[in-house]
Formats: sequence, C-alpha cells, structure tokens
Amino acid sequence: MQIEHWIASWRDFANPRFKFCEPTRQSADLEKLAGEEFLARVLLVRRTGIEHGGGRTILVAHAETLHASGSALRWAADVRDVLAEPATADIYLFLEIASASLDDCLRLEADDQYCRKYVKRPNESGEVFLRRTFLAAPVAPRRVGDMADPLSASLVQAAKLHSWFSPEEQAHWRQALMSGVTGQELAAQILENVSGEDA
Repeated sequence: MQIEHWIASWRDFANPRFKFCEPTRQSADLEKLAGEEFLARVLLVRRTGIEHGGGRTILVAHAETLHASGSALRWAADVRDVLAEPATADIYLFLEIASASLDDCLRLEADDQYCRKYVKRPNESGEVFLRRTFLAAPVAPRRVGDMADPLSASLVQAAKLHSWFSPEEQAHWRQALMSGVTGQELAAQILENVSGEDA
C-alpha cells in the first residue's frame, strides 16, 4: 500500500529520543474519521523516558490529487475536535499528494490552521522529508563546527571550485569580510592580494 511504503521510507530515520507507540483503540477511531477519499494512518509518538506526557499525534495521509487533500485537511480538523486538551497542541499532519507541485506543497505547509503540516515535496526522499519535521535526528557532532561558522564553511566550498583559493587567500577574504567595511572599501580589501585566476 502506498501510505505504508511512504511511512517506511522515513520512519527508520526518526530521532531515537522519540518512540513510536503501538496502535491503540483511540488511533483506530481517529483513522475511521478519515473517510475514503485518501489513505490515512495515525501514529502516536512519545518522548523516550517520559511515561506520562510528551506524546504527539501524527496524522499521515496520502492523497492522489490536490482536491482529495482537502479531505485530509478536514480530517485534521475533525481529529482536533475529538482530542482532549492538551493533546490538541501536538497534532501534526504528514501529507503526501501524488500530483502536487512544489508551490502546492509550500502553500499547504504555510497554513497552520488546525495543526502543523508537512507536505512531501516532488521527488523528496523519506529521509529528506523527515529532516524538516520535529522527528529529525540531532545534528551530527562533526557538523556543529561548520554550522557555528558558516563563513568558513562557505570559503572552504569556494576553494573546492577555484584552485587559486588557497588557505592563505581564504584567510585574507575572511579578514576582509569580517572587517565591517562596506562597498568599495570591502572590494578593495578583497582584491588587494588576489593571487591568481580561476583554473
């Protein structure tokens, strides 16, 4: 089934601090609210190590058309009406629409009425999709340094494209970019020691 395949494509990449709970009578009842215009599953997740609280409800829906996805949005509203507080604050809709464009996906995600929505983008893998959600695994320790200093990471990337962009040249550019000057002064500082041209 399409929806089971999609869930399997991202579920194994989930952050280990969350555990997927076994289906319950409540999750089965919530699935029955979905109707027949789209495929639906309810996944309950809980923070690992927290016995009470920390639970979240993920509504997973697969629709063939944008029109059918409207029923999935109504389903999210119905689920919110049925759940008791404070569970209504932790409802998420993971939506896959077979014929949706990127613009459709972005528009649907921008509307957070009823719940937070994540819509699978065209040609997006399950792993990439999951990285955009609260289930994303934490940042790998080796990437923390790059994230802390995006300028250095950008200079290293530029060096991969331009053979003349040596570590010394990168240091010169970094110093100029961090100097606080703007406009012509910045351009003059950067070009002052250019040691070569693109290979």
